[in-house]
Amino acid sequence: MAPLYCFFISIGIFLISLVLCLFMGWSVVFSLLVGFLCFFLLAVKQGSPWKSLLINSIKQIGEVRGLLVLLLLLGGMTASWRASGTLSLFVVYGVKLLSPHLFVLIAFLASAATGYIIGTSFGVAGIMGAVFMTIGASGNVNPALTAGAILSGIYFGDRTSPMSSSFLTIQSITHFGENSMLKELLRDGLPPLMVCIGLYGGLSFLNPLQNIDDSVISGLSGLFSLSPWCLLPAIIVLLFPVLSVKTWILLLLSMGISSILAMGVQGMTLSTFIRTCIWGYECPSFEIGKMFNGGGMISMVEICFIVAVSTMLTTVIRAGGIEKLVRPFLETAVEWIGISAVTTIGILLMNGIFCNQSASLYLADTCLNEFYPEKRSMVIDLSDSNVLAAMIPWNLCCSVPLAFMGADISALPFAFFIYLAPMINCLRGKRHLRSTVTIKY
Repeated sequence: MAPLYCFFISIGIFLISLVLCLFMGWSVVFSLLVGFLCFFLLAVKQGSPWKSLLINSIKQIGEVRGLLVLLLLLGGMTASWRASGTLSLFVVYGVKLLSPHLFVLIAFLASAATGYIIGTSFGVAGIMGAVFMTIGASGNVNPALTAGAILSGIYFGDRTSPMSSSFLTIQSITHFGENSMLKELLRDGLPPLMVCIGLYGGLSFLNPLQNIDDSVISGLSGLFSLSPWCLLPAIIVLLFPVLSVKTWILLLLSMGISSILAMGVQGMTLSTFIRTCIWGYECPSFEIGKMFNGGGMISMVEICFIVAVSTMLTTVIRAGGIEKLVRPFLETAVEWIGISAVTTIGILLMNGIFCNQSASLYLADTCLNEFYPEKRSMVIDLSDSNVLAAMIPWNLCCSVPLAFMGADISALPFAFFIYLAPMINCLRGKRHLRSTVTIKY
């Protein structure tokens, strides 16, 4: 077995490469490839045959092919909504109906409600993110604040929705009943939710939606025919929880309806619509284009590479036997700071390494399961800790929603729910006393 220092050296090289990529403005795909190489060599040193390990790593990409397809379709859908007039309709009437001094709060609450209903953080970012970011840009609201409020709402919904992958993964790990788990998460999430409502309410008054230049509204009205039929592509997606239809079919249906609207209502040719779905929408007006251009399948290509490489990285790290290497340190840490704090720190680190929530949750279960005498505490700790993935710029939970919203990491300090949930959880006394559980090896 490889000594422990080899593991820490691998992590160190990986983290240095991440910092270098972020500092130089390079794609984090390069740092993930460096991490894959480091942990691949560590797994080989642990005794894994290099050929079978490489083959299994490549095969593992096939396990996420459905996610890769969904990401490309979501990118195409957001561009199609721009071309069909759907997004313009939301912006024009949203500006008229929204209370200017409640804009940021409404962005948070609408994203949270939509996330709870449809259970997909990426879908909410593609739908609500595009709408509220465009409205906010039109009204000169700080884009970092708007994106942070949306991101915060997204992960309240992702944490709590019975249809989210995080909820289902934690339920499968803990074998906790769905209704009981939902009640626990709603009760536990109420304090950070109320704090967020207060914070976003105050910031809404300090950063109101300002009067939009009439040229923006008139420009959108001139570029697009804002028929009520333009709502159909969004309605199709928002109604999918009550329909027994696969997500990719609904996304294609939404794009199909958008194509009819783009050609029949907006006067776009089929070839232009297809090019828009692939390469993104480009507005004829330069001023409106600054807040309106974007989307397209091509905008998701880098994210797809991140998904694929991080999946390969997960495979080689597991092959390296990480749980055996760190178990003695975990037992000492639990005795000193308590299981909840250890879980929070561990989930944060694993999300930084694996770049996706599901892999981090399964590894956390492997390493920490025996430290929990009852599963209720494990449900709460994993759920509250797992939202921290959205604070890690190279993690899919952060990079994908920000890409859909056209935002950057300046939004993260305003994503209050993401760090308030684990913070409040760790401050609660009864689940964070030092563990008295004895682990047998």
